[in-house]
Amino acid sequence: MMQFLIVSQKDCSHAKRYKDIFNIAFPEFKTKLLSTYEIYSHNINPGDIVLCFKLDYFCKIKKLSDYLHKRNAKFGLFFGDSLQYYEQVYKQYCCLIDFCFTHWLGES
Repeated sequence: MMQFLIVSQKDCSHAKRYKDIFNIAFPEFKTKLLSTYEIYSHNINPGDIVLCFKLDYFCKIKKLSDYLHKRNAKFGLFFGDSLQYYEQVYKQYCCLIDFCFTHWLGES
C-alpha cells in the first residue's frame, strides 16, 4: 500500500496541515509525519510519496533524494512562496525533486 511521508521538524504547522489534508483526501493511504533522521530507518516502498518541509543544504537534500529515488519513491519539497523562491531556491533543487508544493496550495 502506498503511503505519504512528510519529513519535517516537530513544530512545523505547515507539515501538520498537509498531513491533515492528505488524510482527508486520501483516507485509503497512510500519512506519517517523520523527522529527517527517521526517514532513513523507515521502510520506503516503490511508489511512496515523500514531501519534505525541511529545506536544508543542497548536499543533505541530494543525499535524501538519492536515497528515495533508489527505492523508487517520489520526492518533493515544500517552498514557502513560489514566486519568491523560484529564482533563488527552486532552480538549485529542481534536479533532485519530482514535484513541489508552495505555501499557497492552489499554486502547487
